[in-house]
Amino acid sequence: MFWTVSMLTKLGYFSRKVLKSYKVLMLLTLAGLLVVSLPRMSISIGGFLITLLAIAFQYFLAIHNKLYRIRVPLEEMGAFSNDIRFTFKQKTYNIPDNKSLAKMLCLTPLLLSMGWVAPLVYMALILLAYGPRLVGLYKVYLGKDNAADTHVQKLNNYKPEVAVYVTGLQNVAYQINQWLPVLHALPFRFVIVIREKKTFYDMRETSIPVYYARSMRELEHFRAAGIKTVLYPANTQKNVQFLRLSDLNHFFINHGESDKVVNQSKFLMAYDKLLVGGPLAKRRLEAANLPLRDDHVEFVGRPQTELLLNQVEGKAKYIKTVLYAPTWEGFVEEANYSSVTEIGFSMLQALVESGDYRVIFKPHPYTGVAKNINKHFLKEMQSYCLSKENAEYAGFDADLYSLMNESDVLISDISSVVNEYLYTLKPIVVTNFKGMESSLFESLFATVKAAYLFDGVSSVNNLLSSIYLDDQKFNVRKLVCEDSLGGTNISALQRFEVVISNSLTKDSGGVAD
Repeated sequence: MFWTVSMLTKLGYFSRKVLKSYKVLMLLTLAGLLVVSLPRMSISIGGFLITLLAIAFQYFLAIHNKLYRIRVPLEEMGAFSNDIRFTFKQKTYNIPDNKSLAKMLCLTPLLLSMGWVAPLVYMALILLAYGPRLVGLYKVYLGKDNAADTHVQKLNNYKPEVAVYVTGLQNVAYQINQWLPVLHALPFRFVIVIREKKTFYDMRETSIPVYYARSMRELEHFRAAGIKTVLYPANTQKNVQFLRLSDLNHFFINHGESDKVVNQSKFLMAYDKLLVGGPLAKRRLEAANLPLRDDHVEFVGRPQTELLLNQVEGKAKYIKTVLYAPTWEGFVEEANYSSVTEIGFSMLQALVESGDYRVIFKPHPYTGVAKNINKHFLKEMQSYCLSKENAEYAGFDADLYSLMNESDVLISDISSVVNEYLYTLKPIVVTNFKGMESSLFESLFATVKAAYLFDGVSSVNNLLSSIYLDDQKFNVRKLVCEDSLGGTNISALQRFEVVISNSLTKDSGGVAD
């Protein structure tokens, strides 16, 4: 078994690294012809021409994106398509990418042993899969409505004021999805800038224009179109490509408040303003000895919570639905707060097997990206939930805020989910599977003062029963909620709107005096 897993891992590495180059794929296709020709010690003209056709196809796949970029340097998503997924969506028409098609073509010469018809039919099927992209390429070169400057001209005519910049891993769309209701409620002309095309397919429906910028050169089009402020829902490496435009306002809005170490990064100093929930976030930054400037931090609350979450009026009267929403493992161990582990799986099983609760399992979209052990237990938990009547697996597309409203209690890790859930005033359980002393745990993670701790050793069902009988943390949750989300007489949406509005009356560097 171990040998099989090891071989599959090596094959996966070979596929990802060695087969990454189109040149290697073309050489493998040629090598396939030599292998097929060895028994006869000769190469037929037909076989050679078919192989040459396959290699030419691979080459065209390799230059497809370059050809498209020449005509469409900046692309408005949804207006014109480079493939048919704009019409049918990725879920129902998920065609392989160009690199995958090029890999498939490597098998073409091997089919010559079956005659010349088989490889030609095989290539025709690959061409059919590539067809929608080919049609898209045809449109941008020969279509009347796809002049080279069409997308840029539409952007200029729209005259955007504020850009929201989204970049990251494959499932990064959740970071912009949570901001869409807020953006829709504000009076500004927003434009969403994505750096990875796949992000668009995972975004929820929006009337806000979405543009795909392939390189940092395309970002200059947004400045020319008139934007004055850029909002960043995540603190990622590609942000520097927009931050280099120093005449714009650069505001970090995050995708949730939390006690995670990533929210104490010195990289945050690059932004003109940090739009945080409340005083707790500022103290977190000060505790990290970050050199905050005057008026660097603005308290805007979390507009999403006020727009989308319901708030209870008193202590828990019952617990029927449990929302288990663990975080992911992070790229470094210091940022690993995930309970998607063996202990977390045991806790999930205990909740479900008790039969007392409806359990909703909603993992972080990045779970398993950095560590195979978390990926393994994610799959185990998914399978388990799908096999039980009183358990539900909420996929990455499920709306987290709706699940929060449905639930009576939250079980989570050190995560922004905890801070969001604070607004509901419903009970919260935070996992402490590393067995840290409660006093130390609370000193490191200020938000957990409002939560009940679960160490993975005691009974989670007994803990929930005790909360139901006497919810001692209710008043503490109210205080921490105000501290974390900045409770004032002015709504979070209004506070957010004022900060953005002021930024549009100043050339750069933040809000007006």
